Formats: sequence, structure tokens, C-alpha cells
Amino acid sequence: MRTVRAQGATNHEHESCTMNNHINVTTHTGATTRTAPSEFTQDDIDRIEKTISGAPVPARPLTTADVLAALAPALRKARDKGHSLGGLVQLCAVQGLHVSERAISRAISTARASKPTRKKTASVAA
Repeated sequence: MRTVRAQGATNHEHESCTMNNHINVTTHTGATTRTAPSEFTQDDIDRIEKTISGAPVPARPLTTADVLAALAPALRKARDKGHSLGGLVQLCAVQGLHVSERAISRAISTARASKPTRKKTASVAA
């Protein structure tokens, strides 16, 4: 068996070519060696596609923008009741959310812009 460096492989991945048209990929991170055919059938593609589409979405922590988007309706209501942007910044900071007045203002205006509007219907005279 001869070992060759795969195109685009990192320092931790090597591909070994064998005579049976399979590629053995070995990672140096302790992962198991997998053998993959060098030619794929439609069944292989369907199997891989099913695996990918069925894979769970990895959880990621919420960003500040995500939190502001979720809080936008409450922030808008608070502004409509008379709270200042500075006051909202302080209320958020007490809860551990450190944002600027501008970030709150943008979240509120984005929520307003994305809010569906009701269409006026023409009344029909009888």
C-alpha cells in the first residue's frame, strides 16, 4: 500500500490508496478509519442525503441580536408607554444584557418594519 497526501488534507488527515479502489481516511485525532468507495451510486447519494437531512441541528448560543429580536415587541411596548432608550438599556443591564441605545432602537424599528400590515378593504356601496 502506498500513502499519498490528499489534495486539501490537513496535517491531521492522510489518505491511503489501495488496489481495491477504496480510500482509507485516517485522522490522527483518534477517529476510526473509514473506507469509502471512489465511485458512488445513486443509492450512496440517497443514503448520504438522508443522513445529512436527518442530522440534528447543532445548538448554538443565542447572540445579542437574537435576544433583542425576541425582546423587540416588549421593548416597543415599553417605549410606547414612555420608557426612554437609556432606561431600557439600564433595565437590560440589570438582567445581564449589555446593549446600547442604538441596538435597542434598531431592534424596535426592525420589529416594526417586519410587522405585517393590515390592508384596507374598499367598502362596496349597495
